[in-house]
Amino acid sequence: MNKAALTISAVTAFAAAPAAANIPIVTPETAVESARDCAAAAGPEGVDIDILVERGWSLTRIEEEGEAVDTPVRVLGKSSRSPLIITSTMVGPAGKGCIIIGGLKKRKSFEELRGAFGKAFTVAGAKNGDGYFRIGSDIAILSQTGSRRKPAFRVAVTELGEKN
Repeated sequence: MNKAALTISAVTAFAAAPAAANIPIVTPETAVESARDCAAAAGPEGVDIDILVERGWSLTRIEEEGEAVDTPVRVLGKSSRSPLIITSTMVGPAGKGCIIIGGLKKRKSFEELRGAFGKAFTVAGAKNGDGYFRIGSDIAILSQTGSRRKPAFRVAVTELGEKN
């Protein structure tokens, strides 16, 4: 398996985790701020982790049997009430965005979250239940995930370049 496929597989696995994991319940304001942080760090050559660290995010250590493991993904957290941010270590177009995952109080909270994104960012459409938002030169795709018992959301923030 090539590195790009491994990265996509790893990020997909992390992004699907909210249904099974105990991820923090996130307020709409915290989710919006996290998307702003990702957009600030995302660039055409990859995600600048230093920008996320300056904004209060910390890299988590991924371990296997007590030893640090070098993986093609990086996971960042900020506090017990913040979502997780997942990025790739790849440089160039394959690594120019990040994924945010967080929990919701209830399934209906997703509409409140979508409304907060609509107030904070430029609405760029919707497709298959996902909301699309412009954050400057970035696009954020907001998706409802999780289950009825553990509702969650995912935001994929990707650098697109200059807004037309």
